[in-house]
Amino acid sequence: MTVDRMRTFVDRLDPALVAPVVAYLAHEDCPVSGEMYTVGEGHVACFFIGRTRGYFNPTLSMEDVRDHFAAIRDETEYTVPRDPGEEIARLFKVIGGRSGHS
Repeated sequence: MTVDRMRTFVDRLDPALVAPVVAYLAHEDCPVSGEMYTVGEGHVACFFIGRTRGYFNPTLSMEDVRDHFAAIRDETEYTVPRDPGEEIARLFKVIGGRSGHS
């Protein structure tokens, strides 16, 4: 994208079209908290970070990462942790009491 085209695009991102999203998210009737949204030129979408099932090996090496990279990235049955605590809980569930490969 050229600099001029980028400026034209950025100029279209009117902050007035972000304000309604911010107002609703801050309103007492809004049912969510801690979520992320992407907003631009009147388009609003929920933005989230997902967690794949991944790969587990307590003696992990670079070669393991290379050899199991497809499994690490496989989005089948991904989850969306609500917060860092839930992410850590899921990690502990996977590694807790395990001594082998997964």
